Amino acid sequence: MHAKTILALGLISVAVSAAKPTVYLIRHGEKPSDGGNGLSAQGLERSQCLRTVFGRASSYNIGYIMAQTPKSDGKRARPYETVEPLAGDLGLTVDTSCDRDDPKCVRDVVEGYTGSGNILICWEHGALTDIVSQLGDDNAPTYPDDRFDLIWTDPSPYSDITAQTSEQYNDSDQAQAYDQYQSFSQSDEHKAKLSHELIAAAASYEAAKAYENHVRQNGQPASHAEAKEILAGFAGAFIDREFETKGLDFIDREQAKRHAERQLADVSSQDY
Repeated sequence: MHAKTILALGLISVAVSAAKPTVYLIRHGEKPSDGGNGLSAQGLERSQCLRTVFGRASSYNIGYIMAQTPKSDGKRARPYETVEPLAGDLGLTVDTSCDRDDPKCVRDVVEGYTGSGNILICWEHGALTDIVSQLGDDNAPTYPDDRFDLIWTDPSPYSDITAQTSEQYNDSDQAQAYDQYQSFSQSDEHKAKLSHELIAAAASYEAAKAYENHVRQNGQPASHAEAKEILAGFAGAFIDREFETKGLDFIDREQAKRHAERQLADVSSQDY
């Protein structure tokens, strides 16, 4: 019995140590319109937003962060600047050992990683395809020139990007509306301030987070219509639960659901 227990524990240990991290790939934040170095004001705002998107409270479980090597003259520094605030929160040092145009270096780092958690890679968008190809995807996608918000999910064995989701699922405006709703709904004094617009905003925030997890676990829905149906289901379930537990019958429930679906239209259509 004792020997079998030791053997079982040993097998579990091997399985855990052999587990490979999921790789998440993002583009650096927005750049100045004049072509200068560094991030624009919008890019700096995005770098702060990522502290929530990939932070300790998220389900991404980031244990390692990579960004392309910055040049001494300030060029190619945007990826590092984009993830540096997040790295500070997580107590991590950003690995900048790989040049922008050296996807083999990135592959070697990923393959050699034995730590806990998953890997976040922030790079110049044109080179992300080469990195994904080098990791093992024969049909690596192209990162759109006009997007800065996409997150590519590349789980082991790194042969396919299983999801392309948006950092904007957890944007600060939605989070603020969600916090305001929770504050008002839990206080009899402030409950009268609630409206179908506010509960719709809270439902949209909850639904977007649930949808993000759904896509990571099950892959991208087959169509825009299916994505809309999934999101509406998450939002509707949240609204129904809130009405049943918090006595919100003075609000039009169906109007709140319709409003939430309109708010979620961008989330369901972004990949179609």
